[in-house]
Amino acid sequence: MSRSSLEADSNNVTQYATRVFVKNAAEWISRRQPGITTLCHPVRKKTS
Repeated sequence: MSRSSLEADSNNVTQYATRVFVKNAAEWISRRQPGITTLCHPVRKKTS
């Protein structure tokens, strides 16, 4: 395994961990204060 693919893997892991952390934090915040997540993530606003 080359060094570049190792760096790419760790990059993917970091991005995945960041996404999971942000999602969990957003869900926790939304449970405590509804409406904040729509301010923090206007792009991810539910269309339904």
